[in-house]
Amino acid sequence: MSNDELLIISPLDQSLEVEDEDGVLDKIRQIITDSIEEKDAQKALHVCYQIVKILKLGGLALAESLYMISSHWEELNVNDAFEDVVSAKTGLHKFTVQRYVSVWSMYAQDKIPEEYREQVRQMNIKSQIPIAQALDAGYEIDDEEWEELVDAGDFSGVNAKMRDIKGKEPRSHALILMMDRDGGIKAIKKDEQRYVGWLNVDDKDEVVQQAISRLVKGGGVLET
Repeated sequence: MSNDELLIISPLDQSLEVEDEDGVLDKIRQIITDSIEEKDAQKALHVCYQIVKILKLGGLALAESLYMISSHWEELNVNDAFEDVVSAKTGLHKFTVQRYVSVWSMYAQDKIPEEYREQVRQMNIKSQIPIAQALDAGYEIDDEEWEELVDAGDFSGVNAKMRDIKGKEPRSHALILMMDRDGGIKAIKKDEQRYVGWLNVDDKDEVVQQAISRLVKGGGVLET
């Protein structure tokens, strides 16, 4: 289990200087040292268990905190954009911040059926990202798919299942993204249509084409 499964980590995040003002690291070292001297492996392993538990809870705590702040940003009387301020204060890239907010929105907006809610919460937070992003994009997940997701085990399994869900034929009332030959993208839901944006499909640059391919395939955009 890697750290980026317990916390949302992006290579775009800035390194943040951390000071051990309360001497937490010294206390941990002392406990480990004592356990070695006492030949008590359980004491040392319990410290490791507690650290992992804190990391796991910390990811959810940060997700909930950022969601609550973003939901009340206007009430906090800050003139700058939420993601910019959080990024400057925490070193997290705005995309990382958005992912944290997206994860907690699943719970705050009751997007997860009650019978699967706690099982999803117990997943490492990285595993929750593809689920949150799919729900934000308007994909619907039926009971059988929820069962498979909570049994998926790790990020790779969850991500693979979400690719299957995004690749299936959309329901009639689901959100559908359509891109025309000129790169124009529109969103369709029920009988309503909205223009979303445009991709420069005529640019033959390899990097541009790779980026467009990733956006289209990863976002489940249908081409006409």
